Amino acid sequence: MDGASTSFGRGASLFFDWIDARFGVRPGVLLLGMWALAPTQTPPHAWQWAASPTGFDVLRVSLKGALWQSSGFDDVLVRFAVARASMHPLPRVAWHLPWPKVARRIAAPEPVAPLGASYVLVDHGGAPVGARLRLEAQWEDYGRMRWIIAKLDPAGRVLADIPIVSLDRGTHASLTVDGLDGIDRVLVVAENVGSTDHEFDPNQREWEPHGWLLTIEGQ
Repeated sequence: MDGASTSFGRGASLFFDWIDARFGVRPGVLLLGMWALAPTQTPPHAWQWAASPTGFDVLRVSLKGALWQSSGFDDVLVRFAVARASMHPLPRVAWHLPWPKVARRIAAPEPVAPLGASYVLVDHGGAPVGARLRLEAQWEDYGRMRWIIAKLDPAGRVLADIPIVSLDRGTHASLTVDGLDGIDRVLVVAENVGSTDHEFDPNQREWEPHGWLLTIEGQ
């Protein structure tokens, strides 16, 4: 197996490794449970195989309330997206920007597929004491995007994270972040948690990605 194949395989397994380590009572049990609880039954004369339930159907039910009482699978995806920022291999950063002394608007270099994430890094160096960061995000219709801000130290560790609250089916979110003195960088995470029309299905032939726009300004 070549290096590219090994890297792809490791990247593809990171989410399942993370949820197993985070929520499984012992190594491997969560993945075994996914397989055990997702049997499909195809009628003998059906023209195609039954493709549901899937492992993601199992996760949606099994992880309800896993983080807090009202949390769901979307919240787990967001937590993973933040944790993924410090895992190796490190994810590709969409934008890495200096402290924005004036408003700057950027767009996603490529649209984000369902269950995928975009990362934007903003250096804090050069910001005056007590400076705040204003963020305004927009994204395409029919995509449910969740945004979160993480404050990073020089080693890339998350010191604190703050969600940018938006309506479940909205296409806009904004937040002004303060308390930035002493941090090294601000990480903006945009997680595509799926379509507004249907739940994520890995057997879909086409996964519709969605683009975003982000305006940032130091204050």
